[in-house]
Amino acid sequence: MKYAITGHTKGIGKAFSQLDEVKDNFIGFSRVTGHDIKEKEDRRKIINDATDCDVFINNSYNLYHQTDLLYELHRKWKHLPKTIVNMSSYTTETFKDFPHTYQAHKASLDMASLHLDHMGKCNCILIKFGYVGSEKILKYIKPEKYIDVNHAAEMILQAIKWSDKYKVKQITITPG
Repeated sequence: MKYAITGHTKGIGKAFSQLDEVKDNFIGFSRVTGHDIKEKEDRRKIINDATDCDVFINNSYNLYHQTDLLYELHRKWKHLPKTIVNMSSYTTETFKDFPHTYQAHKASLDMASLHLDHMGKCNCILIKFGYVGSEKILKYIKPEKYIDVNHAAEMILQAIKWSDKYKVKQITITPG
């Protein structure tokens, strides 16, 4: 199986790309490597370069552009037996007492993933994590409880494996 992943140089994406089953079978896309999902031409290049992949991990967050990437990729893959894993957030299942644009961006990804999963052969999996112990989260938010970044990567891989046998639509995992 060959994987494509956005945001492979940090956090969950880095941990996923370093898994034994993945590290020799993936292509990564990151701003560091010249792939900014905010840019339409970069999204087009990402999609073209991922053509021979079986699984696409839509991991990088950038406003609504993560959702744009999903729609554009699904348009190319909808009739193919491939899998798109959309990395969202538990925040979409919570309520805030202030405007929270990150929550709105991720909610758009959630709805797009659930909707597109019903269209064509391409399987869309939506994974929502609570706080994950990435460098950025630990530095700025400092949550008491969080999911180990390596455990999050293993959970993503397990969801992909399950999708060979079961219809995996959405998974939410929060720290215990």
